[in-house]
Amino acid sequence: MTDTKHPITSITGSKVALGPICQEHLPLFWQWFNDLEVMCTYNPRWSPMHWERVEKWYAQIVESEKIFGFAIYERSEMKLIGCTVLLNVNPFHGLADLDIIVGEKSLWGQGLGSEAVKLTLCYGFKILSLCNIMLTVYSFNEAGIRAYKKAGFQEFGRRTKVRRFDDHVYDLVYMECLSTNFNDPTLSQLFPSEAE
Repeated sequence: MTDTKHPITSITGSKVALGPICQEHLPLFWQWFNDLEVMCTYNPRWSPMHWERVEKWYAQIVESEKIFGFAIYERSEMKLIGCTVLLNVNPFHGLADLDIIVGEKSLWGQGLGSEAVKLTLCYGFKILSLCNIMLTVYSFNEAGIRAYKKAGFQEFGRRTKVRRFDDHVYDLVYMECLSTNFNDPTLSQLFPSEAE
């Protein structure tokens, strides 16, 4: 059983901290996964998520060697606000995909998601030794695209007119961050320079 007032954290930034996703978090994730406003930028073909699917999602994070998931906590109150996940991790080629959901809508637009992405990139590049982390985002999610660019991602292509939402059709934007272009000191203290 985790202490919700003092949750276990692994990586700490100035605004957010990342820690393991725990079973006690699932009711809150279930709420977020069923909030259309939260999920429409993530999946415009959203459908209600049943509890069994939430349990399956959690089991995949716990059991898979190709998925690394983190709970996101807002630091001032250590409140759970979402999750970030590296998936399809390929250690041989140094590749992974990134997903993020910030479910706490009252904290949108404050840079918390961007910092959570940056901390996840630190983990992927410095701990997992990945070379390339990719994500996709729909073109109508302009706030998300700005946040990803702030974290270090760059657009490298689009698949045009792939998602109909309401009476519009949107592009799917492909973005990537390369380890060679990423410079964040968050985990540098774990790897001291060799003595000369």
